[in-house]
Amino acid sequence: MNDVEFYLNNEDVNGWFDKVGLSNSKAIKRKIRSKNSKHYLNLRAVIDELRVGAFISEIESVEYDFNINGKTPDWYAKETNSIIEVRGTNQIEKDLIREQFEDCLKNNIQRIKGKFFVSVNFDGDANVEYFKSFNHEDFIKDFSDWFLNNDKAECFFECNGVKITILEEDTGLECLEVGLGNLNFINIDTRKLKNIIDEKLKNYKELIRTEKSEFIIAIVSDVKNGLREIDLQKLLYGPSIFNQISDTNYSSLNGLYYNQDYGDYISGVIFLIRGQKPCFFKNHSHTKHELSNKIEKYVAQHALI
Repeated sequence: MNDVEFYLNNEDVNGWFDKVGLSNSKAIKRKIRSKNSKHYLNLRAVIDELRVGAFISEIESVEYDFNINGKTPDWYAKETNSIIEVRGTNQIEKDLIREQFEDCLKNNIQRIKGKFFVSVNFDGDANVEYFKSFNHEDFIKDFSDWFLNNDKAECFFECNGVKITILEEDTGLECLEVGLGNLNFINIDTRKLKNIIDEKLKNYKELIRTEKSEFIIAIVSDVKNGLREIDLQKLLYGPSIFNQISDTNYSSLNGLYYNQDYGDYISGVIFLIRGQKPCFFKNHSHTKHELSNKIEKYVAQHALI
């Protein structure tokens, strides 16, 4: 089954199709089946758009790729005249190639018979050619031979830039289990969050101004990235400062929301880690906040469910 078929037959994805409605579902399915979306990065971007659309649809009716003066935002809510733009944080080729490298490495290791947790470490900033040209077959053969013929206690195997360390033994395991290390973590510089916001604002600033639209950006991340809610919170509101006299925390007021170039246009930012509940960062000083109020209330009500 290829990636397109996987998503079109996935139970969760089909649930999202139901939430966004028939006309939106047809449009998204056409895009998923399109030539451009058969590239995995483009396909995942469309799935992220659907993911956010399904979330917003629980709050307010939205339309996909709705044309407004020649612009087609990912989602548009007519009732509140709101534009919702979606962007993933790891939509670059190097991340995908490294992720495929990691998956192959991990799957091969976890096929080896053994009752140990292991950690896997490598240079996550290596160039793309390293990940592309890595010979997984030779590496896992060498590691397997070494593992079968060496004492397992606190020792490690290192070859071609990858280091596997034997950790603790667990008699409940049948095959090796990858436990710690940098495997499955993509190092995303938090400055990319600002770049995403800059990119979206550049494309829609004039439309927001002329149509007096409420503008919400949805940033979809992945637990592998290591990005946290606090990263976006600091970017938008500024870092928190502790006042020892009053024993309280307050914002330093140097976040993007306090900059007119951003705060006058962005009503709020949704931050969604795939597989987890979304959080919402509302711009409390923005004049357009009908949909933002609804999202803020919805997120608060469902936070503990």
